[in-house]
Amino acid sequence: MPTSEREQVAVIDLGSNSFRMVVFAMDGDDWEREHELSSAVRIGEGLLASGRLGEAGMVRGLQALDEFAAACKQTGLGAGEIDAVATSAIRDAENGAEFLELVRERAGFDVRVLSREQEARYGYLAAVHSTTLSDGCVLDLGGCSMQLVRVASRIARESGSWRLGAVRMTERFLPGDGPAKRS
Repeated sequence: MPTSEREQVAVIDLGSNSFRMVVFAMDGDDWEREHELSSAVRIGEGLLASGRLGEAGMVRGLQALDEFAAACKQTGLGAGEIDAVATSAIRDAENGAEFLELVRERAGFDVRVLSREQEARYGYLAAVHSTTLSDGCVLDLGGCSMQLVRVASRIARESGSWRLGAVRMTERFLPGDGPAKRS
């Protein structure tokens, strides 16, 4: 149970490589980070070869989300105070919707799947609100996607999102037991 009546929210990111939850609380006029959990789920593992989320990654993901749900309950957060989003691996997987149904049934989270454009926009917002970036580029490299946003006077001017990422490129070019491949 929270110790005060401060407004709180939890943001949950179901990324291709890791799942992360951050709980924020309103402190005066500012949001302050109160609690953070993360787990290296690697849900995008094997997606390039099969087009599907693998069983092991889904099990790791559900276990992480069980922990997140318990933390939300302990913090006193209700469904309306939890914003869960999924990115590239879940968006691109043939069985992504099936996994999200399991998440809803087991952990109670309704997960929004971000479009490629939304994913780029959120990366831009995080960068300009956590740095002094005024003019330049924001490069957000995830497990299964990469977003690039050109920023001028702290405003996003152009953006793109590609199916490139650490997990995808590792699986494509660095096989587990051999030398790097050319293509």
